[in-house]
Amino acid sequence: MLIKNAITEFLERKTNKLVFGMSGANIEELYESFSQATLNITIAKNENNAVAMAIGAFLKTQKISTIATTSGGALLNTIPMLAEAYTSRLPCLVIAGMPQHAQIGLGAFQETSGLNNTINIENLLAPITCKTSLIDDSRSIMQELSDSIEIALQEKRPAVILIPSNFWRAEVTQAEIEPQFIKELESDSTQEKVIQSYFSDLDLTKKDENLIVYGTEINSITNSKDLAELLNMKEIPFMGTPESKGFLNHSSPYFRGLIGVMESNNALTKIKEAKNIIFIGVKKNLMESFGLSLIHI
Repeated sequence: MLIKNAITEFLERKTNKLVFGMSGANIEELYESFSQATLNITIAKNENNAVAMAIGAFLKTQKISTIATTSGGALLNTIPMLAEAYTSRLPCLVIAGMPQHAQIGLGAFQETSGLNNTINIENLLAPITCKTSLIDDSRSIMQELSDSIEIALQEKRPAVILIPSNFWRAEVTQAEIEPQFIKELESDSTQEKVIQSYFSDLDLTKKDENLIVYGTEINSITNSKDLAELLNMKEIPFMGTPESKGFLNHSSPYFRGLIGVMESNNALTKIKEAKNIIFIGVKKNLMESFGLSLIHI
Protein backbone atom coordinates (compact mmCIF):
# COMPACT_ATOMS: atom_id res chain seq x y z
CA MET A 1 0.00 0.00 0.00
CA LEU A 2 1.14 3.55 -0.68
CA ILE A 3 1.88 5.78 2.30
CA LYS A 4 -0.72 8.34 1.26
CA ASN A 5 -3.45 5.68 1.27
CA ALA A 6 -2.28 4.23 4.57
CA ILE A 7 -2.46 7.70 6.16
CA THR A 8 -5.95 8.20 4.77
CA GLU A 9 -7.20 4.89 6.17
CA PHE A 10 -5.60 5.66 9.53
CA LEU A 11 -7.37 9.03 9.76
CA GLU A 12 -10.67 7.38 8.87
CA ARG A 13 -10.29 5.10 11.91
CA LYS A 14 -8.67 7.35 14.47
CA THR A 15 -10.09 10.86 14.00
CA ASN A 16 -13.49 12.50 13.55
CA LYS A 17 -12.96 12.18 9.76
CA LEU A 18 -12.85 15.95 9.34
CA VAL A 19 -10.01 17.47 7.30
CA PHE A 20 -9.49 21.23 6.96
CA GLY A 21 -6.91 23.07 4.91
CA MET A 22 -5.75 24.09 1.46
CA SER A 23 -4.03 22.01 -1.18
CA GLY A 24 -0.64 22.82 -2.70
CA ALA A 25 2.26 21.32 -4.56
CA ASN A 26 3.68 19.23 -1.71
CA ILE A 27 0.35 18.01 -0.27
CA GLU A 28 -1.81 17.49 -3.36
CA GLU A 29 -1.18 13.73 -3.57
CA LEU A 30 -2.48 13.28 -0.03
CA TYR A 31 -5.59 15.31 -0.89
CA GLU A 32 -6.08 13.10 -3.93
CA SER A 33 -6.16 10.10 -1.58
CA PHE A 34 -8.49 11.91 0.83
CA SER A 35 -10.96 12.59 -1.99
CA GLN A 36 -11.40 8.87 -2.61
CA ALA A 37 -12.17 8.09 1.04
CA THR A 38 -14.95 8.81 3.52
CA LEU A 39 -13.17 11.83 4.97
CA ASN A 40 -15.06 15.12 4.97
CA ILE A 41 -12.78 17.73 3.37
CA THR A 42 -13.27 21.47 3.93
CA ILE A 43 -11.14 23.79 1.83
CA ALA A 44 -10.61 26.88 3.95
CA LYS A 45 -10.06 30.45 2.81
CA ASN A 46 -6.64 30.31 4.45
CA GLU A 47 -4.67 27.97 6.66
CA ASN A 48 -5.25 29.99 9.82
CA ASN A 49 -8.99 29.52 9.34
CA ALA A 50 -8.42 25.81 8.79
CA VAL A 51 -6.88 25.45 12.25
CA ALA A 52 -9.71 27.49 13.79
CA MET A 53 -12.28 25.16 12.22
CA ALA A 54 -10.34 22.08 13.35
CA ILE A 55 -10.25 23.11 17.01
CA GLY A 56 -13.90 24.15 16.78
CA ALA A 57 -14.70 20.67 15.49
CA PHE A 58 -12.89 19.18 18.48
CA LEU A 59 -15.05 21.21 20.85
CA LYS A 60 -18.12 19.88 19.08
CA THR A 61 -17.12 16.22 18.64
CA GLN A 62 -14.45 15.71 21.35
CA LYS A 63 -12.44 13.93 18.64
CA ILE A 64 -9.32 15.20 16.94
CA SER A 65 -9.46 16.87 13.52
CA THR A 66 -6.80 17.09 10.82
CA ILE A 67 -5.33 20.12 9.10
CA ALA A 68 -3.59 19.29 5.81
CA THR A 69 -1.42 21.93 4.21
CA THR A 70 1.63 22.45 2.09
CA SER A 71 5.06 23.88 2.87
CA GLY A 72 6.32 27.46 3.02
CA GLY A 73 3.90 30.29 3.62
CA ALA A 74 0.94 27.92 3.85
CA LEU A 75 2.40 26.16 6.89
CA LEU A 76 3.52 29.48 8.39
CA ASN A 77 -0.10 30.69 8.18
CA THR A 78 -1.12 28.06 10.72
CA ILE A 79 1.11 29.48 13.46
CA PRO A 80 -1.17 32.15 14.99
CA MET A 81 -4.09 29.76 15.50
CA LEU A 82 -1.82 26.89 16.58
CA ALA A 83 -0.56 29.24 19.30
CA GLU A 84 -4.18 29.84 20.33
CA ALA A 85 -4.88 26.09 20.36
CA TYR A 86 -1.76 25.48 22.44
CA THR A 87 -2.70 28.14 25.00
CA SER A 88 -6.32 26.99 25.20
CA ARG A 89 -5.28 23.32 25.31
CA LEU A 90 -7.24 22.19 22.26
CA PRO A 91 -5.76 19.28 20.29
CA CYS A 92 -5.46 19.07 16.53
CA LEU A 93 -3.22 17.31 14.03
CA VAL A 94 -1.37 19.14 11.26
CA ILE A 95 0.02 17.15 8.34
CA ALA A 96 2.23 19.29 6.10
CA GLY A 97 3.77 18.26 2.81
CA MET A 98 7.40 19.35 2.59
CA PRO A 99 10.02 19.59 -0.21
CA GLN A 100 11.48 16.28 -1.32
CA HIS A 101 13.88 14.80 1.21
CA ALA A 102 16.84 14.69 -1.19
CA GLN A 103 16.48 18.42 -1.88
CA ILE A 104 16.66 19.59 1.72
CA GLY A 105 19.55 21.99 2.15
CA LEU A 106 19.95 22.40 -1.61
CA GLY A 107 17.66 25.33 -2.20
CA ALA A 108 14.38 23.48 -2.65
CA PHE A 109 11.23 25.50 -3.31
CA GLN A 110 9.68 26.65 -0.01
CA GLU A 111 12.46 25.06 2.01
CA THR A 112 12.27 25.68 5.75
CA SER A 113 15.07 23.43 7.00
CA GLY A 114 17.14 26.18 8.62
CA LEU A 115 19.97 25.44 6.22
CA ASN A 116 21.54 27.94 3.81
CA ASN A 117 19.78 31.02 5.19
CA THR A 118 16.31 29.46 5.32
CA ILE A 119 14.06 29.66 8.36
CA ASN A 120 13.81 26.63 10.61
CA ILE A 121 10.16 25.61 10.75
CA GLU A 122 10.76 23.09 13.54
CA ASN A 123 12.13 25.84 15.78
CA LEU A 124 9.09 28.01 15.03
CA LEU A 125 6.59 25.24 15.76
CA ALA A 126 8.24 23.74 18.84
CA PRO A 127 6.95 26.32 21.39
CA ILE A 128 3.32 26.01 20.20
CA THR A 129 3.00 22.24 19.75
CA CYS A 130 3.33 19.21 21.98
CA LYS A 131 5.12 17.34 19.20
CA THR A 132 6.65 18.37 15.86
CA SER A 133 8.15 15.61 13.71
CA LEU A 134 10.12 16.01 10.48
CA ILE A 135 10.11 12.65 8.72
CA ASP A 136 13.40 11.46 7.23
CA ASP A 137 12.45 7.81 6.69
CA SER A 138 9.14 6.76 5.14
CA ARG A 139 9.07 3.63 7.28
CA SER A 140 8.57 5.73 10.41
CA ILE A 141 5.57 7.71 9.15
CA MET A 142 2.76 5.54 10.49
CA GLN A 143 4.27 5.24 13.95
CA GLU A 144 4.94 8.98 14.06
CA LEU A 145 1.36 9.63 12.99
CA SER A 146 0.01 7.38 15.72
CA ASP A 147 2.30 8.93 18.34
CA SER A 148 1.36 12.47 17.27
CA ILE A 149 -2.35 11.83 17.73
CA GLU A 150 -1.82 10.08 21.05
CA ILE A 151 0.29 12.89 22.49
CA ALA A 152 -2.03 15.60 21.13
CA LEU A 153 -5.01 13.99 22.85
CA GLN A 154 -3.15 13.34 26.09
CA GLU A 155 -1.68 16.83 26.38
CA LYS A 156 -4.64 18.62 24.73
CA ARG A 157 -2.36 20.52 22.36
CA PRO A 158 -1.52 20.60 18.63
CA ALA A 159 0.85 18.12 17.02
CA VAL A 160 2.53 18.59 13.63
CA ILE A 161 4.02 16.00 11.31
CA LEU A 162 6.14 17.21 8.37
CA ILE A 163 6.32 14.73 5.48
CA PRO A 164 8.55 15.21 2.41
CA SER A 165 6.45 14.95 -0.75
CA ASN A 166 8.52 12.14 -2.28
CA PHE A 167 7.24 9.84 0.49
CA TRP A 168 3.58 9.95 -0.57
CA ARG A 169 4.18 7.16 -3.08
CA ALA A 170 6.48 5.11 -0.89
CA GLU A 171 5.31 1.57 -0.22
CA VAL A 172 4.43 0.63 3.33
CA THR A 173 4.35 -2.89 4.76
CA GLN A 174 1.48 -4.35 6.77
CA ALA A 175 3.59 -4.20 9.92
CA GLU A 176 4.20 -0.50 9.36
CA ILE A 177 0.51 0.13 8.65
CA GLU A 178 -0.37 -1.33 12.06
CA PRO A 179 1.88 0.57 14.49
CA GLN A 180 1.34 0.71 18.19
CA PHE A 181 -1.99 2.46 17.81
CA ILE A 182 -3.12 5.19 20.10
CA LYS A 183 -4.60 4.26 23.41
CA GLU A 184 -8.25 5.10 23.71
CA LEU A 185 -8.74 7.96 26.13
CA GLU A 186 -10.11 6.76 29.42
CA SER A 187 -13.69 7.82 29.85
CA ASP A 188 -14.23 10.61 32.33
CA SER A 189 -17.29 8.76 33.60
CA THR A 190 -16.57 9.55 37.25
CA GLN A 191 -16.46 13.31 36.70
CA GLU A 192 -20.19 13.78 37.21
CA LYS A 193 -20.15 11.72 40.41
CA VAL A 194 -17.23 13.74 41.78
CA ILE A 195 -19.00 17.03 41.12
CA GLN A 196 -22.25 15.62 42.50
CA SER A 197 -20.45 14.80 45.74
CA TYR A 198 -19.44 18.45 46.15
CA PHE A 199 -23.00 19.58 45.51
CA SER A 200 -24.20 17.34 48.34
CA ASP A 201 -22.39 19.63 50.80
CA LEU A 202 -24.08 22.77 49.48
CA ASP A 203 -27.35 24.25 50.63
CA LEU A 204 -29.06 24.47 47.24
CA THR A 205 -32.00 26.38 48.71
CA LYS A 206 -29.68 29.38 49.08
CA LYS A 207 -28.57 29.59 45.48
CA ASP A 208 -26.96 33.04 45.71
CA GLU A 209 -24.53 31.77 48.35
CA ASN A 210 -23.15 29.22 45.85
CA LEU A 211 -21.20 29.84 42.65
CA ILE A 212 -19.67 27.74 39.90
CA VAL A 213 -16.72 29.12 37.95
CA TYR A 214 -15.58 27.09 34.94
CA GLY A 215 -12.47 27.57 32.83
CA THR A 216 -10.77 26.47 29.64
CA GLU A 217 -10.01 22.95 30.88
CA ILE A 218 -13.73 22.19 30.81
CA ASN A 219 -13.42 21.93 27.02
CA SER A 220 -11.32 18.79 27.45
CA ILE A 221 -13.70 16.84 29.67
CA THR A 222 -14.79 13.84 27.63
CA ASN A 223 -18.37 13.85 28.93
CA SER A 224 -18.77 17.64 28.74
CA LYS A 225 -22.36 17.44 27.47
CA ASP A 226 -23.42 15.40 30.50
CA LEU A 227 -21.59 17.82 32.76
CA ALA A 228 -23.37 20.81 31.16
CA GLU A 229 -26.74 19.13 31.71
CA LEU A 230 -25.87 18.46 35.35
CA LEU A 231 -24.84 22.07 35.98
CA ASN A 232 -27.99 23.37 34.27
CA MET A 233 -30.14 21.06 36.37
CA LYS A 234 -28.66 22.36 39.64
CA GLU A 235 -29.61 25.96 38.76
CA ILE A 236 -26.60 27.34 40.62
CA PRO A 237 -25.26 30.77 39.56
CA PHE A 238 -22.26 30.37 37.29
CA MET A 239 -19.61 32.30 35.41
CA GLY A 240 -16.78 31.37 33.07
CA THR A 241 -13.43 32.50 31.77
CA PRO A 242 -13.23 33.94 28.22
CA GLU A 243 -11.75 30.76 26.75
CA SER A 244 -14.69 28.67 27.97
CA LYS A 245 -17.52 31.03 27.06
CA GLY A 246 -20.49 29.29 25.56
CA PHE A 247 -20.13 26.08 27.55
CA LEU A 248 -23.32 27.01 29.40
CA ASN A 249 -26.11 29.23 28.15
CA HIS A 250 -25.17 32.88 28.70
CA SER A 251 -28.82 33.92 28.43
CA SER A 252 -29.60 31.85 31.52
CA PRO A 253 -30.88 33.80 34.53
CA TYR A 254 -28.09 32.14 36.49
CA PHE A 255 -25.25 33.50 34.32
CA ARG A 256 -23.17 36.01 36.27
CA GLY A 257 -20.63 37.09 33.63
CA LEU A 258 -17.05 36.37 32.59
CA ILE A 259 -13.88 36.74 34.61
CA GLY A 260 -10.39 37.35 33.34
CA VAL A 261 -9.62 39.63 30.41
CA MET A 262 -13.31 40.34 29.81
CA GLU A 263 -14.24 40.43 33.46
CA SER A 264 -17.04 42.65 34.70
CA ASN A 265 -17.50 44.30 38.06
CA ASN A 266 -20.61 42.15 38.49
CA ALA A 267 -18.55 38.97 38.20
CA LEU A 268 -16.00 40.08 40.77
CA THR A 269 -18.76 41.18 43.15
CA LYS A 270 -20.47 37.80 42.92
CA ILE A 271 -17.20 36.02 43.71
CA LYS A 272 -16.74 38.14 46.83
CA GLU A 273 -20.34 37.58 47.92
CA ALA A 274 -20.43 33.82 47.40
CA LYS A 275 -19.87 31.61 50.43
CA ASN A 276 -19.21 28.43 48.43
CA ILE A 277 -17.32 28.43 45.11
CA ILE A 278 -16.58 25.40 42.95
CA PHE A 279 -13.95 25.92 40.27
CA ILE A 280 -14.08 23.44 37.38
CA GLY A 281 -11.24 23.37 34.89
CA VAL A 282 -9.83 26.75 35.95
CA LYS A 283 -6.09 27.33 35.88
CA LYS A 284 -4.49 27.49 39.31
CA ASN A 285 -2.97 30.95 38.84
CA LEU A 286 -6.41 32.40 38.16
CA MET A 287 -7.86 30.80 41.29
CA GLU A 288 -5.03 32.06 43.46
CA SER A 289 -5.62 35.60 42.25
CA PHE A 290 -8.82 35.70 44.32
CA GLY A 291 -7.05 34.74 47.54
CA LEU A 292 -9.83 32.35 48.50
CA SER A 293 -9.99 28.86 49.95
CA LEU A 294 -11.42 26.98 46.99
CA ILE A 295 -12.68 23.61 45.88
CA HIS A 296 -11.05 22.71 42.56
CA ILE A 297 -12.10 19.90 40.24
